[in-house]
Amino acid sequence: MRFWKSEDVDSDGRPVWIGAAVYDEHVGFSETTGQITHVTGPDIDKERDKLMLDLKETGMLSETYFIDDFHKIHEGRNGGGDPWRTDGKLAVGIIKAD
Repeated sequence: MRFWKSEDVDSDGRPVWIGAAVYDEHVGFSETTGQITHVTGPDIDKERDKLMLDLKETGMLSETYFIDDFHKIHEGRNGGGDPWRTDGKLAVGIIKAD
């Protein structure tokens, strides 16, 4: 899981963070470079949904929702050649204000 702080702020002036979660299945060789790398699982929505569930279980989110059709391309290969697929939805979680 990775998070990046964007330069954007929400309507309350709080920073907006962008995140991504990818499941590493094992170590292998990149199909594009031949170098040793991590091989990621193809169902990227599964890891997204797990991350959102884990965040909800903290009790620190005031709201969660999905933005449909955020990703227009629903399957492909990453830089290492691993296949991936998605339903195209973007998950959004709002952290409770102090």
